[in-house]
Amino acid sequence: MYQPLEKSTWLELIVVIFSHIPLYNLYPQWGWATANSGKVLSLLSRFSSVTVLSGHIHQVIQHSKGNIRFSTAAFLAYPLPAPGKAEKPGPVTLPEKDLLAVLGFRTLEFVPGNYVKNDQHSLA
Repeated sequence: MYQPLEKSTWLELIVVIFSHIPLYNLYPQWGWATANSGKVLSLLSRFSSVTVLSGHIHQVIQHSKGNIRFSTAAFLAYPLPAPGKAEKPGPVTLPEKDLLAVLGFRTLEFVPGNYVKNDQHSLA
């Protein structure tokens, strides 16, 4: 039989959100922002441990706001310039010998005590 959790219990859950575009205004000039992120983050702020994972920007960036940890992932296809380091976020050409070192992925490990361990891995 379904038993609803007490409010104090569900607020202690680990919450992991996957979004394509970062849920904060990382670099709005390039579209690296989400229009309704304030509302979403307000809803998430009541939980004790929130991890937000996103891609889109092809950068490895970590950011925290209160109990919310944001992590972006490396790219699997092609690199983009760092925010503001180019006129627009178009693909960056690298020598073939350097490409695998900048391609990558992330892994998550749920650790006792309401913590999510987040690691970046290169394909090199």
